[in-house]
This record gives sequence, structure tokens and C-alpha cells, in this order.
Amino acid sequence: MAELTGFSEFQADSGSVNFQVGKDKAGKSDGSCRGVTVVLAVTAIVALAALVLAILTVTRGQPEFIFNTSSGNRSNINSQSVSDVNSGASVSYRTPDDEDRIWTFAVGHSGKSLEYIDETGGLSGFHIDIVNAVCMIANKNCRTMFMPYINCWDSQAGHWPRIGVGLADRWFDACTGWFVTYDRLRTVDFTHAFRKGYYAYFYVEAGNPGNFNWRNITGKKIAIGDGWASDEYCIKRNDDKITGIVLTGNQFVHYVTAADAEQAVLNGEVDAAFMNTNQFYNTSLIPVSDEITNCMKDGGAMMFRKDTRLSNWWNPAFDRLKESSQYRQICETADRNHGHMPGEIRCVD
Repeated sequence: MAELTGFSEFQADSGSVNFQVGKDKAGKSDGSCRGVTVVLAVTAIVALAALVLAILTVTRGQPEFIFNTSSGNRSNINSQSVSDVNSGASVSYRTPDDEDRIWTFAVGHSGKSLEYIDETGGLSGFHIDIVNAVCMIANKNCRTMFMPYINCWDSQAGHWPRIGVGLADRWFDACTGWFVTYDRLRTVDFTHAFRKGYYAYFYVEAGNPGNFNWRNITGKKIAIGDGWASDEYCIKRNDDKITGIVLTGNQFVHYVTAADAEQAVLNGEVDAAFMNTNQFYNTSLIPVSDEITNCMKDGGAMMFRKDTRLSNWWNPAFDRLKESSQYRQICETADRNHGHMPGEIRCVD
């Protein structure tokens, strides 16, 4: 083996590291030393790749930080800002759900002043007015979309009520104006209520020709609105004063519309209907029971999936609306703007 007479130096980023590399007297590198140099170069490349991979792993999934250097930037209700004392810029934490996006709200056609398809074919009503006002205050890009109610909430006689396929599968972000109930809260969540709830009654044909006794419904058939807050489970909640309740079988018959339920009573298909006062706002049937007050836990609100952050911006914006005169103006002008449609609008205090 040739005699080693010299040194070669390898400079690393973390400091100067000297490696002895032998040369023969002729100044040529030994072959084995060249191999050492190659191994060191490969090792350095692998180390650098590992460092890059570690940085990507640590930063992956971290929240986005947005630097706002101008006071004219659009405010973000979901952001939490801190000050950079050196530059005077603000640093805002923003979750992925806060990205600029279009929020979609399902609205049905109740044929009442709350929501309906107007003469132009568009959606109108108190609910549309509320959505427009809240989204404007929150500076959000919102759209309403027509959707049959069954896609928001569904129920079938003899089965527990459940979330509609549209809301479950994210066809839209929320359903507009749905009452907060104990059954619904097991599955979905709600914003602050923007209209009051209603009491429910048992309704029968005028004069009560069947002598219906609401305190004992043994063997009786009761009409229920499909997917509505005043359902058979609300009746069951009052079994301390109502006897003969059988949730299984055919005691309760579901109808899609209030008109269908009313017609079923008049035709003798059922003995009575159990509805809230807004559903039977204009009916030939008469209430024959005490008011049932515990079908609803709260009034009409936006109903949304539990994994959605809608309430993070909606609730602060609606609270601002309610504290202003605009909310009262919407309520007071509802009769003028939508009074040609039936139904009662009861704004929150």
C-alpha cells in the first residue's frame, strides 16, 4: 500500500470536519480513499434528505397563519389575532373551514310566509330575509337552495326520527328554520334561534263528532306530520297525562303536509291530528286538548351537522343583527312583504 503523505478537508454545514485522505508520494489518491469520499458524500445527501422530511412532517397539518398588514382587510369572525410587536402586522389563526367559500342553506316550500316559491319562481319568505341579513353582517358568501324537507330530517311511523340524507351527505351546509327538539339534538346541532317555537294540540273535526278524548288515546289513530317537531315522541314525553300510547304498530300515521293530515281527519282515516299551531294556522279543525309545551326545546334555527363550524360565525353575526334595528324591521315588514302567504311569524325577544 502506498505511503500516505497528505490530507484532504471536507466542509459540513454544521462545522468544519477534517478527514484524512491518503495520497501516495506521487500526489495521487489511493483507490480505497476515493471510496471513503464517495461514502461520505452519500451519507451527507441522506442526512440532508432526512432533515427535509422531518421539517415537512412537523409542519404538515399545521394551521394556516395569515399576515394582515393593512387595516382594510376583510374581517374574519373565526380568526384569533395576535400582534407582532416588531412589525405591527397582525397574525391570524385560520382553520380550513374558514376559507373563502360559498355557504349553502336548504330552504323548502311550506306555502307559508316563512318560506315559499314566489311568482318569479324564486325563493322568498322570512327565512330568506334572515339568511341574507346574517350573511351580509358576517361578510360571508351564502346561497339558498330549494330542497324537499325529507332531505333535512326524516321520520317514519314506528321508527326513530333521523337526519335526512341531504344534510348527512353534505349536499348543503344547513337547513333553514328548523325547530330545536330533544330528538334532533342527538344527531345534529343548531344555531341561536331566530324565531319562537309553537305549542302543539290534538285537533279534531269541528264539534268533535267522534267524542275524542285526548287523555286516553287507546285504540285511536293519530295523524302526525312526517319529520315535524310535534310527533309521536313528543306525545310519549307526556305519558304522565296521556295514556294508551303505543309507538309501535299503526297508531300513528304520518302525512307529508298539514293539508293531507287535515283531510285524513275529515275523511275519518284517523281520529285526530297532533300538530303545532303554525302547521294548523288556517284549518277547519279545532283543538280539543291542553297545549303541549315540550315538543320543542327552542325555536327555529339553522340545523347543521355536528362537525360543521357554522355557528362560529353565524351566532355572533345574528346576535349583532338582533341587537340592531334591522332585525325588528325584518319582523315588522314581514306582513307587508310576505303577508299574502298564510302563517304566523313570531320573532325572538
